[in-house]
Amino acid sequence: MLGPESTGLRNDELDRCHLRVHIPTDPAHPSLNLAQAVLILAYEVRLSVSETEAGPAPPRATVGEVEAALDELAQGLLGIGYLKPANPSAILAELRRLLGRAQPTPREASLLRGMARQIRWAAGRLASPAEPGG
Repeated sequence: MLGPESTGLRNDELDRCHLRVHIPTDPAHPSLNLAQAVLILAYEVRLSVSETEAGPAPPRATVGEVEAALDELAQGLLGIGYLKPANPSAILAELRRLLGRAQPTPREASLLRGMARQIRWAAGRLASPAEPGG
């Protein structure tokens, strides 16, 4: 995702990004136009591909898989009171950045979803009164 040259991305757009890139510039000329930024990023990606000749990288979870895990995690963390219902977005944005750096595999994203479901289940059991005889 690339933002307008004049303003860049809004905070809500930045929060949806799984990875962020900063291109250092000379303080006397602190901005790049969009074409320059795209060219630099494409060049760096190409360099990184040739540097990883050690073998194929494990598959990464898709953005959809990571977002599904985050959605379920949000529900579980809301259920146990870890997230504040009025404003869970700040913590979720941090978790999204953490997962972006971790680059989970599909299996790891599935593990996160399973943990989130267990958290939600446990929260539900804590919230409901104990049944007689149990």
